[in-house]
Amino acid sequence: MILVGLSSFITLAGSGSFGGAELAIVAVCVALGALYIWLGVSVRKLKDGSKIGVGVLSGLGLLSIPIGTIINGYILWLVFSAKGKIVFSDEYRKAVEETPHIKYRSSTLVKVFAAIVFILFAVAIGFAVAK
Repeated sequence: MILVGLSSFITLAGSGSFGGAELAIVAVCVALGALYIWLGVSVRKLKDGSKIGVGVLSGLGLLSIPIGTIINGYILWLVFSAKGKIVFSDEYRKAVEETPHIKYRSSTLVKVFAAIVFILFAVAIGFAVAK
């Protein structure tokens, strides 16, 4: 989102058609990007307050029909299910702090899937830019 905001700002500034509405959109994109980064760091540190931010942003993401609804619904289910309550509990946080040598490793299948999604996004962006 931050890159979208900054690239929009550069494009609009270069074209000379820079008004109040455009500036507002750029500001919203940059602010959302910063919020996403802050929220991601908070979730990574298992902070309790991050569940509220995830709930709000994923709730808004449900409006992105159809794929966004599926992804954000899954995120909401993960965070607010019984397993999510355990992960964000003080006991789990303590266990993570006491075992810093144990690190989660993604499976090869997840890495391949992520690479395919990244390549598809890159191709889609390339086609959009070429038009």
